[in-house]
Amino acid sequence: MNREKLIADLNRAVADEDATLSRLVSFEHGSRERVEMELRYNTVRNSAAAIRRELATVTGEEHAVWLDLGVRPEAAISGAVLIQTESRCYLIFNASNLDVDGRAAQAIAEFKYPRNTRFGAPNDEALSGHPLYGRGLQPYDAFEVINSRWLVEELRQNQVAFPNYEFSCRHFIFTFHDSSFECLAEDLSVTVDERPFDQIWHDLYAKVNEL
Repeated sequence: MNREKLIADLNRAVADEDATLSRLVSFEHGSRERVEMELRYNTVRNSAAAIRRELATVTGEEHAVWLDLGVRPEAAISGAVLIQTESRCYLIFNASNLDVDGRAAQAIAEFKYPRNTRFGAPNDEALSGHPLYGRGLQPYDAFEVINSRWLVEELRQNQVAFPNYEFSCRHFIFTFHDSSFECLAEDLSVTVDERPFDQIWHDLYAKVNEL
């Protein structure tokens, strides 16, 4: 198969998966069909992620690939809160487990060696204006950007002063109801905490203020 036909086939497959995801993401929370729809959504999302990885490899273009973190942001009230210093970065949000029980709790995303962040617009209604919408980005989820332009820009800026500068960052995106969050960091880990928010906040505040 020649390169042009492969790219065309992959783009068609991506468009089909995106259309399916758009239909499934609007299922009603708590409905009788919720479990079945959630399982179907996860299956399609895994398939779309695999196709996008292949497409990004072939074309070298920017694509958002879904991250399986075991949880996803709650669609109704995501409640994202950012705690950040120059060396530490924590993102707290209301989350639903990807398990069939769908239990809600607070999720804490910790970013290892954060270099840069963006937090704010677009919200879910304006997400279609994001450059990566149509390239894998969906509402109420977490993604890694392959062939990130932001990473290239960050590297070029630093090489003005440090020509041999290199880093091993990854570009992460979280999409919420009222906002989006993007971070350049070496890695991330996510934990689920069912304690009250004020206790979680207290512990994280202590961490970011450790000497």
